[in-house]
Amino acid sequence: MSPNLHRMPRKKTAFTLPRLCFTGCMALLLAVAAQAAPSVSTVPAAGMVTATLQSSATGTGYLTLLKGNAGCGTAVEVQAGKASDGAAAYRRGSLKLTAGTPANYTVRNLAHSTDYTLCATDSADSAVVSANFSTPAMATYANPGWQAVGGAAYGWSSANQSLAFAPDGLPYVAYQTGNKATVTRYNGMAWEYVGNAGFSEGAVDFQSLSIAPDGTPYVAYRDKYDGSDKTTVMRLNGTAWGSVGDPRFSAGTARDQSLSFAPDGTPYVAYRDNGNGGKTTVKSFDDIVWVDVGSTGLSTDAYYQSLSFAPDGTPYVAYRDGGNGGKTTVKSYSSTVWVDVGSAGFSTGAANYQSLSFAPDGTPYVAYRDKYDGSDKTTVMRLNGTAWGSV
Repeated sequence: MSPNLHRMPRKKTAFTLPRLCFTGCMALLLAVAAQAAPSVSTVPAAGMVTATLQSSATGTGYLTLLKGNAGCGTAVEVQAGKASDGAAAYRRGSLKLTAGTPANYTVRNLAHSTDYTLCATDSADSAVVSANFSTPAMATYANPGWQAVGGAAYGWSSANQSLAFAPDGLPYVAYQTGNKATVTRYNGMAWEYVGNAGFSEGAVDFQSLSIAPDGTPYVAYRDKYDGSDKTTVMRLNGTAWGSVGDPRFSAGTARDQSLSFAPDGTPYVAYRDNGNGGKTTVKSFDDIVWVDVGSTGLSTDAYYQSLSFAPDGTPYVAYRDGGNGGKTTVKSYSSTVWVDVGSAGFSTGAANYQSLSFAPDGTPYVAYRDKYDGSDKTTVMRLNGTAWGSV
């Protein structure tokens, strides 16, 4: 897969960053400014680090992440995603910078209890600046067991729940209540509404909740407001929910929405697109409109889309593949096309309700309802090199 996270314009912008070290931090906020004193703060989040860059000029910032308390490469090496010895960095990325405006970049899927070095630069003739941090230890429990968070039940009768964690560690959940979309979060003592309850224009299905690197909650769903059943994405703007781009932007009726964020905060959504023969479509938001990621209808007839980003920023999507006997297929986006990850239709039999995620080393895992022997039990598979095997 390509090591490039995003194809950004390579404009020059100068910024500097003091060397700082935070041990045991759960996340890192890194501010970069060309003419103003930078600010630095931390946000609790497990297994991830968030860098916030701010410059007095508009252009592109470049980041590499190295394991251990390592030395950074030159500016040219950081821009090329390399370490000081010329080897590929553990992670690399770039993001757009607007003068005077903070820009966030989140690196997820990090190992626990591990030291890392974050390197940043903007152009071949600028200095390379760095910050060291450590991810927190894995949580342990003396008497492990499940308990209700904030009470055994809360809110109204609900359906289609979707759970996500904000960078500050607070859990959010989206669900359908009164047929409309509602999002709540747990503040440490009780669940509270995020914006208004039932904020969607009309009835919804297939909610998918995700939190942007800056902490803004977004939710995608099948929008039944005008009977079109198309895809809508909304986000919290202060205290009220507003549409991200045009509402109901899919080509036709849609279902099985799956929302996720690229490391630079760009929202992506995958869904079954009945405007394109029931195939999978993936779109991203370019700050104005939703645009296709690769070709529309990238699959054959498909259901149960699950969209996720690999640690290197590559988008992947898993789904039930109707063109391969209803088995599981995973594709990744390479340059301008979607390609099969391993073999298409790799599950033993037909499968439903695919859920895709990544290990810190970049290995994709997918869980699903396995219909092979009629038992409809859970199976988990992972990619072992070029072939999928059962976990």
